[in-house]
Amino acid sequence: MIQGPTLCILLTLAQIDSAQHMWAELPGWQAYDLALKEAARAFPSNTESAAVLVKVAALDRLYFTNLKNLIAVSDQIVAVFGTPPVPEGCDLVMALSHVGGQRLVSFASKYVHFFHDGSLPLTDWYALYALVRHFQQPEARIETWRQAYHTYFAKIMELKRLSGVEATAREMDHYLWLAGNWLYYQKKGPATQQNTELKRYFAAPDRKDMLEAAFAQLL
Repeated sequence: MIQGPTLCILLTLAQIDSAQHMWAELPGWQAYDLALKEAARAFPSNTESAAVLVKVAALDRLYFTNLKNLIAVSDQIVAVFGTPPVPEGCDLVMALSHVGGQRLVSFASKYVHFFHDGSLPLTDWYALYALVRHFQQPEARIETWRQAYHTYFAKIMELKRLSGVEATAREMDHYLWLAGNWLYYQKKGPATQQNTELKRYFAAPDRKDMLEAAFAQLL
């Protein structure tokens, strides 16, 4: 941990590597990602309504984004990509997220990552849960950072910079998502409504030492 203007629990390459090893042992999530890669290959357009709707539906079902109106979300994506100049980076995520008075930042980050720019990180509640722990912030900060993708992106970059760690957006996603899920599992126990495959993984006795070595500093 470093002290000073920024209080931060540093990240290590060993933790990143452990998270990649864990991810490789989750066949369900491996299959989801392969399906999204195939969707991106088969339907490359972000301006054709049918192609976008297929990708929106696949992402919503596989990554549990709980969209209420697939058509409205698809229409927003087509409108943003079809109206030049198309924003890039964090601005694109935020532009896609505004649908019918809602701000669907988590979904938009996933859509951009899988179907447009893989260098931008995914975001969801569990990743944010781990990130606020790294910065020693209260849990209430999650909602603030969740609504502002620019802040989330900046905090990931800051964590990597302070830690002296080079990692891709997908590697950071694996680490933060797994860390956040494990932390919440430790807090709530096996009765949580988390992903079944993950809960089985966390409960396996032969995974205990690796999980604690990777994530226990955040408890």
